[in-house]
Amino acid sequence: MENKGRLRWFILAWLFILTLVSYMDRVNLSMAVPLIMEDFHLNAAQIGVVISGLTIGYTIVNFPGGFLADRFSPKTILIVSLTFWSLFTITTGMVGGLTAMIVVRILFGASEGPLGPSNTKIVSNWMLPRERGMASGIWLSAMTLGVVVGAPLAGLIIENMGWRSVFYVFGGGSLVLVAFTAYLITAKPEEHRWISKTELDLIKSHSDPPKSTKEPFSDVMKEILTNPITWLLAFIYFGLTALYWANMGWLPTYFVKARGSSILGSGLYSAIPNISASFGAILVGIISDRLVKGWRTPLLIITSIITLPATVIAVNTPSIQISLLAFSIAGFCDFAAIALMWAIPMELVRKERVAASSGFMLAWGSFAGVLSPIIMGAILDKTSSFNSAYYMFASAALISAILAIPLYLKEKAARNASSQISGALTQ
Repeated sequence: MENKGRLRWFILAWLFILTLVSYMDRVNLSMAVPLIMEDFHLNAAQIGVVISGLTIGYTIVNFPGGFLADRFSPKTILIVSLTFWSLFTITTGMVGGLTAMIVVRILFGASEGPLGPSNTKIVSNWMLPRERGMASGIWLSAMTLGVVVGAPLAGLIIENMGWRSVFYVFGGGSLVLVAFTAYLITAKPEEHRWISKTELDLIKSHSDPPKSTKEPFSDVMKEILTNPITWLLAFIYFGLTALYWANMGWLPTYFVKARGSSILGSGLYSAIPNISASFGAILVGIISDRLVKGWRTPLLIITSIITLPATVIAVNTPSIQISLLAFSIAGFCDFAAIALMWAIPMELVRKERVAASSGFMLAWGSFAGVLSPIIMGAILDKTSSFNSAYYMFASAALISAILAIPLYLKEKAARNASSQISGALTQ
C-alpha cells in the first residue's frame, strides 16, 4: 500500500482514536460517582480524593514519560501505556473500598501519563510546521469528544448493568487497540512501510534533524528547570486546566445535584459543553495555522479571558438552557487555549526537547487535576454550592491570560528572527 501524501493524517487520526479511548476510560468514573458514593458511604470530599487519584499518578509520570518519549520510541511508550491503563480500568470495577479505589486510580493515571508527550513527539516528527496547530487541536479534541461519547455510553451501561460493569466493558475495549497500534503507526515517517517517497521528502524538507537525545536524565531535567519558557508554559497550562479538570470530575454531578438531572441525563448535558470544546480546539487551531499564519499566543490570551465571564454566567443563571450555552462557550474558549498550548512547544522549544517540555507542562496541568476535584468536593461539603469553586477555577484562566503576555513577546521575537533569516536567504 503506497500513500500519495496523506499518511501523516492517518497517523494523526490514530492518535485521535487513542486519546478518545483514554478519555472514555476516564469519564466512566465521573458517571459512576453518585453510585460509588452510595455503595462505599463516601462524602463529597472523599470522592474528590478518588477522582484526584487519576491525576496524582498522571502528574508523577508526565515528565518522565516525556523524557522516555524523547529518549526512546514514543510508539513503544504508547503501547505500554495503553496496555496498563486498560488493565487498571478493568481493575477499577473490582475494588471493594475507598483505599483500594484510590490506589487503583493512581496506577491508572500513571499508566496514562505518557500519552500526551508521546502524541506530541509523534506529531512533531510527522506533521509540517504549518499543520501543527490544527493537528494539535485535532488529537486534543478527542479528550472532550471522549467525554461526549463516553459519558452517555457509561450512563447507559451503569443504569442497565451496574457501575462495576462499565469499567469491564471500557477496559476490555481498550485492550483490543494494543495490537492495532503496534501494526498501524510508527514514531518516525521513515520507519513506516506505507509512506511514499513524495510524502517522506516533503516532511524531511520541513524538518531539521534532531540532535542526540541520549543525555542523562539529570541533564535534561536541568535544562528544563532553567528554561524560563518551560516555566511559563507550565504555569499557564496549570491555570487553564484547573477548570477543565473540575468539569471532568464534577460536571455530571453538577447537573445531578444543582440542576436535578438523572444520571443518564447528566451524561447528555455534560456532552454539550464537551462538543463545544472539541470545536474550539480544532477551529482555533485552524485559525492559528491559516488565518493568522502561526500566531498562537494572541488567540491564547483572548480565549482565556472569555472563559471567566462565561463560567460565571453558567453557574448563576436559573435557566438550564442558558447554563448549557454558557458552559459551552467557556468550554470552547478554555479548551481552545489548552490546545494552543500543545502547539507552542513545537515552535519555542528545540526539537529534541519537545516531548520532555510538553511532559513538564502536562505535569503542572495534571497537578491542577489533583487539586481541582479535591477543592470542588471540599467547597461543596462546606457550602453546598458549586459556585465559589467555579469562580476560582475560571479566575485561574484569566491569570493564565496575563502570564501569556511575556510568552507573546517571546513568540513575536522568534517570528521576527525567522522572517529575517528567510529574507536573507532570498536575497
